[in-house]
Amino acid sequence: MKQKRTLGTPRLLGIVWPFIAVVLFQALLGGVSLYVLSAVRGYVGGESLWSKGQKDAIYYLNLYADSRDETIFLKYQNAIAVPQGATNCAWRWIIIHRISRRRESPS
Repeated sequence: MKQKRTLGTPRLLGIVWPFIAVVLFQALLGGVSLYVLSAVRGYVGGESLWSKGQKDAIYYLNLYADSRDETIFLKYQNAIAVPQGATNCAWRWIIIHRISRRRESPS
């Protein structure tokens, strides 16, 4: 007499679903880690440009204080533009974020 396998599919699914869940979790974790890595690299790159601009600005300002040469002062202005631009960008983001929150909240 031949037996029918009525419980075969649910049993297989019961064995396989934890592995599928682990694979999906690892894929999700990999995607999140790539996103975080990209964000950190962008932050570090921006911080590097900011500190280099600040260092160069101090250097050119010291040279300008000694020589009073107008070309050195222009180099100072170009160098300080990077840290000032980052600060302006941060303040603009804060202001825009606060304005958008005020519009969303009921009066």
